[in-house]
Amino acid sequence: SKLVEPAELAAAARSRAEKLAAKAPYYVRVSKRLVAQSLDNSLADHLQLERHAIADSMATEDLRNGVAAFFDGREAEFRGE
Repeated sequence: SKLVEPAELAAAARSRAEKLAAKAPYYVRVSKRLVAQSLDNSLADHLQLERHAIADSMATEDLRNGVAAFFDGREAEFRGE
């Protein structure tokens, strides 16, 4: 969270949106779902959901792309695959 002056609101919102758009779509979607579910589950149940989400993410092309980009020292280009 960040407080900004009213005159800076549009630029700050655009900057935040651009950062989110650069993330892997799968992870953004799963993160939003986990946050939404967090109040409805016990800690143990929620941690189990997180473990499943992490395991599922291992099969994505975006994960492989992200790891390769990290080791290559470049920005990853996520496609939601």
